[in-house]
Amino acid sequence: MKRRSIKDHYAALGVSRDASEREIRGAFRTLAKRRHPDKNRGNPRAHALFEEIVEAYRTLTDEAKRRDYDRETKPRPETPHTLCYDLFALLLAEQPEEALETLDKLLTRLNAPVGALNLHLYLNEEDAADCEFLIAEALERAGQRDEAILLYERSLKREARRPHFRKFAEEIRLRLRRLRFDKQAPPSQNGAPRAKQEKRHAQLQADAGI
Repeated sequence: MKRRSIKDHYAALGVSRDASEREIRGAFRTLAKRRHPDKNRGNPRAHALFEEIVEAYRTLTDEAKRRDYDRETKPRPETPHTLCYDLFALLLAEQPEEALETLDKLLTRLNAPVGALNLHLYLNEEDAADCEFLIAEALERAGQRDEAILLYERSLKREARRPHFRKFAEEIRLRLRRLRFDKQAPPSQNGAPRAKQEKRHAQLQADAGI
């Protein structure tokens, strides 16, 4: 599920968020003359671009609509708490690339490596456990094996103290074993299939009952 995208009406008109109504009207008149579809017949997006500035103008010149719009789009400070919530939401929405970008922001803000990230400071216990697993999964898919291994291992240590994943913990163990095996296995020669690794993976799956 994608997050709803809210258009930036101020950017559409090329004015600042504290622009006066007079400035907004002036900006609209200038853009309307330049972007009118009749003057841009060769542009297939001319009509959509014109409608965009019309929508922005109607919203920002209506006092009540502008107040509601400003409240809805008020810039939110990026704190560890808000970044954690955003990170978890992106992972649940299956947007791994955006999630890893948010993870980088969070780690930069905390000035810490992923191994030092304590999600329990910002999320409840269940959400923190799920978020940590989803981060590990995203890192694994992105080829960041060491970081993924670290988080999977931490999830299992926590699982031993207080079960959360229960039966799914066996899937985490399988992923860990695969990652460790791939990390230790020598690279294939001349692009030859890694038949031994594939056979070993199949064995690991059988051992885990999957």
